[in-house]
Amino acid sequence: FLKCYRRLRSGVNPEFEIGRFLTEVAHFPHCVPLAGAIEYVPQGGEPSTIALLQGYVANQGDGWSYTLAYLERVLEAPAPAEGLDSRSVHGAYLTLMQTLATRTGELHRAFTIRSGDPAFEPEPLVAQDVEAWKSKVRDEANDTLALLERIGSQQAKTLLERRADLFARIEACAAPKGPGLKARHHGDYHLGQVLIANNDFVIIDFEGEPSRPLAETRRKHSPLRDVAGMLRSFSYAKWSAQARAEAKDVSPLDPWETAARRAFLSAYAEAT
Repeated sequence: FLKCYRRLRSGVNPEFEIGRFLTEVAHFPHCVPLAGAIEYVPQGGEPSTIALLQGYVANQGDGWSYTLAYLERVLEAPAPAEGLDSRSVHGAYLTLMQTLATRTGELHRAFTIRSGDPAFEPEPLVAQDVEAWKSKVRDEANDTLALLERIGSQQAKTLLERRADLFARIEACAAPKGPGLKARHHGDYHLGQVLIANNDFVIIDFEGEPSRPLAETRRKHSPLRDVAGMLRSFSYAKWSAQARAEAKDVSPLDPWETAARRAFLSAYAEAT
C-alpha cells in the first residue's frame, strides 16, 4: 500500500518514525508494517517524507463505518424488551470494543519499551506537564468560544452560558498522585483510525492531527489522550447516527454509549 502525502512538511514524519519503531523495534503485530519511505532531502535542509510503503492488510472496513452501520440498525430495530441489560442487547459489539481496548493498551505498552532511542524513551510525568496541558486547553477553549460568539445561534448561546462550568472543569484536572509516564502515542485516535480484520483490529494513520506542527505531534504525552479520543468517538458516532437516520430521539443509543465506554475502559485497564 503506497501512501502519498499531498501536503509536504519538513522534518521527521511521525508516521514514518512510529511505523519504523513499531515494525522493527517493538514488533507490534496490530499495525500496518512499514516497508519503506520516499524522502526529499534538499541541500542544507530538513527532509520531507513524500510517501510511505506499507504492507497491505486485508480488512472489513474501519471502526467508524462499522459503528455507524450498527447504530443505524439499532435505531431501526424495535425497542428491546424491558429489563434487558446492555450486555444482552449489544453483546457482540461490546466484545469487539473490548478487543479494541486491549489492542490500544498493547500499543501503549509497546511505546514504553526501553529501546535507547530518545524519541521513544518514556519520561516521568510531572506536575508542570499537567499545568502546561491545562494552559493549552484553556487557550483552545477560548478560541472555540470566540468562534461560537460569532455564530450567534441559540445552541451557541447555550454553550457560551456554560463558559464558567467549562473552565472550572479544566481547573479541576489535577496531576496524578502516584508516579506516571508520558510517552509517544497515536495522537489522533478514533474509530476511523482502526481497521476491523477477522474480529480483531489493525491500527493505522500515526501522522497525528494534520493541522498541528510535526514537532507537536511528536511530543510525548499521557497515553490516556488516545483513550479520551476514542471515548469522544463513541459520542460522535451516536450523534452522527441520529443525524443520518433523521431520528428525533437519540435516547435509545444512550445505553449503548455508556456500555461501550465501560467495556473499553475496563478492558484497557486490564491490558495496561
